[in-house]
Amino acid sequence: EIRSIEVLHDYREFGKRAYVEDISELFDTRILHESDVEEICRLERTNPLFYEHCGFTPSRERILQDLVVLPPGKTLRDKYEIGFFDGEELAAVADVIFGYPEELTAYIGFFMLDADRAGRGFGRWLVRELCEWLQQMGFRHVRLAYVKNNPQASHFWNVCGFSPVLETEHEFGYTVVAQRELPD
Repeated sequence: EIRSIEVLHDYREFGKRAYVEDISELFDTRILHESDVEEICRLERTNPLFYEHCGFTPSRERILQDLVVLPPGKTLRDKYEIGFFDGEELAAVADVIFGYPEELTAYIGFFMLDADRAGRGFGRWLVRELCEWLQQMGFRHVRLAYVKNNPQASHFWNVCGFSPVLETEHEFGYTVVAQRELPD
């Protein structure tokens, strides 16, 4: 079977092949590139509450940095900026890092849904699909962090099955690290 250019690599530790196109039944999915920065910025600007908690605003420069920023010990081979599209419109974005902070853990570095779709279950649906896709690849945990004083984020991630595992201090204030276990 021929697949598009949007193929993720065989994940080294598990020998599983993952296709971005397979993530969602509801939205078209593909890897985002530098050419998508304006559309990412448009989506991010629909969520001003998020940026109030972070202390900055979306910009082309910041998004370009985010496309390549990595945690220690990871390379761009481990990082995927995934776009969820409703037709031609970017509906959501997820930044996923494979094997961080441990081999069997995938880390969601960023997830945002277009505000016009908020409150209708789309975000929960996409997180569930993303977690199922990561589970199929052999990951056993999904981890992320959110700003502690953002009750909207706390509620959303809790509803999505993530439980706090620790708190750390970050440039935005205190951050809650949350994790969701994936069944075998």
